[in-house]
Amino acid sequence: MIEAYWAWVGGPTARLLGSWVDGISIPISEILLILALALIFFRLSLPWIGLSVPIIWWIGPILLGIMAFSQGVTTIDWVPSVFRAPPHIRAGSVSVGENFHGWKERVKERVYVFSEEAYLQAESSPNLKEVDRAVKRVLNGLSYPPGREVKKIKEMMGLTRLMGLAYGGPAYHDVVTGEVVMAAENDLPRTKVYRWLTVVHEIAHAQGFTREIDAEVLTWLILKEMESPFAQFCADVQALSKGPWEWKAPPAYRKEQDKVLMARKSLKQPVVAWLSSIWKRGGLQNNVVKYGSISKSRPPVNHPFFGVVLKWDVGNSMVFDAEIEVKGEDESVEKGASLFPDLD
Repeated sequence: MIEAYWAWVGGPTARLLGSWVDGISIPISEILLILALALIFFRLSLPWIGLSVPIIWWIGPILLGIMAFSQGVTTIDWVPSVFRAPPHIRAGSVSVGENFHGWKERVKERVYVFSEEAYLQAESSPNLKEVDRAVKRVLNGLSYPPGREVKKIKEMMGLTRLMGLAYGGPAYHDVVTGEVVMAAENDLPRTKVYRWLTVVHEIAHAQGFTREIDAEVLTWLILKEMESPFAQFCADVQALSKGPWEWKAPPAYRKEQDKVLMARKSLKQPVVAWLSSIWKRGGLQNNVVKYGSISKSRPPVNHPFFGVVLKWDVGNSMVFDAEIEVKGEDESVEKGASLFPDLD
């Protein structure tokens, strides 16, 4: 039922409004939040000045409630997309067994020997056209209805900036507006890998998937479908970063990590720190567990993320070495074998 909703209502609406939403440079979610708070303040002030409260002024609390409880942050959030068929089911997730250790060692090796030249030449953020081509292939390959193309990543500002940084999220996809918004680099310094993972993760959300683990599974598949070798590297780092095991990063990545760490230590954000402490006490801060991270040396046998990774990176022996052409709207590039070859 929910897939029919997304195919006939949610998806077309997202595509229809997407270009308009992305065409506005500032976050619409910030405007709506300020509007909701202003309406609430005005409504509360009416009795004090001797005026009645028209029913229409309930729009402020209603708007704030919709925005607050449609983001997948709290346990009482309700959005239709949480009922979609999970990507790990569509992708044929396998049980995590003895082959996990062998896969992990191969990925560690791939990451460590990644070319320094390829790392340095990679753009600071992924090409959105390239991401969209990969998104289309993944959604089609998993028999999902089409999503929407994200043409712009906006920058956090104002109240949503404070709330986002205090929550611990580097970016967000707003369910109400459909826009993707990310923290500015001077607010939250990040490595190139972190920026690529963040952008692709939020674009995965924009395809109509609210659960964080669903977006993480799609992020890995999308990265594997992208033409850039750096995207493959990011997919490997994403997987290795979900466990407590040690792994060696290539020198170029370590150098960038050191620079980012120094930049973060120099940040002075007292208001963000104060809000963050309040959110932490209230149990509302971001939690890596819902992204699929584990604290043990091996995931549970039914782990959704690693079940997909083991199938598509081991079970199907995808080594990305067959040269095939993938044509975009304005370019032709070389990439390796697709996870979904029938769609190329």
